[in-house]
Amino acid sequence: VTEAPDRGGAPTENPEAPAKERAFDNADLVSVRLVSEQLGLATERALRFEMTGQRSSALEHALDRVPQAVIVSGLDGQIMFQNRTARNKLDLGPDDEPGRRTDVIDATIDEAMEVFRAEGKRVFTRSIWDEATGRQSIVKSFRLSDKDRTAVTVVFSGAEPAATRRLPVWDVLTRREQEIAQLVSEGLTSKQIASKAFVSENTVKQHLKRVFAKTDVNNRAELVQLIWSSGTSV
Repeated sequence: VTEAPDRGGAPTENPEAPAKERAFDNADLVSVRLVSEQLGLATERALRFEMTGQRSSALEHALDRVPQAVIVSGLDGQIMFQNRTARNKLDLGPDDEPGRRTDVIDATIDEAMEVFRAEGKRVFTRSIWDEATGRQSIVKSFRLSDKDRTAVTVVFSGAEPAATRRLPVWDVLTRREQEIAQLVSEGLTSKQIASKAFVSENTVKQHLKRVFAKTDVNNRAELVQLIWSSGTSV
């Protein structure tokens, strides 16, 4: 005799039946949306960094082709970048490394950074004679902005020592005219020259007119080029 199954008991579960999945609710949708937004932002940042890196590399390659030495540094004098000319000809580097900046250029860049920090100026120019390289050079530093603590220095090198000579044309200049011409070659403005030479700005302009006429040049740029090509100071 077989017993009939108990119809009133608890239903038995089938272990092989798949479990019923819970449907997405609003909380799940919000989480998915947030994750999607964060992934989108992360991807956008990554692309921006990649583009910035590519632009930076392109800029470095371009600066390496510039014949002048280009140095990017902080206002504390810490070097951030130097192009190929600076690396090969100026031996830029910290004091404790075998290869380092020639002393005169080192001191000039430090002086420029000090002027930027103390006086808030944006441009600094100095004419120097570098015994280590045997060149007369113009060191010109630019502060990128008032808020930025970064500066760019460009070193324009003059004639090689072998080409040094004194141009006969300087003999026709008076001592005062030679002084004015030398200050022009250092990148000073007429106002700055007047202050340094203790004369009026109009007097400086009159001296420059006579210097231009005697040296057969038309402007300051041509005068500076003439001085540099001589390989010596006036």
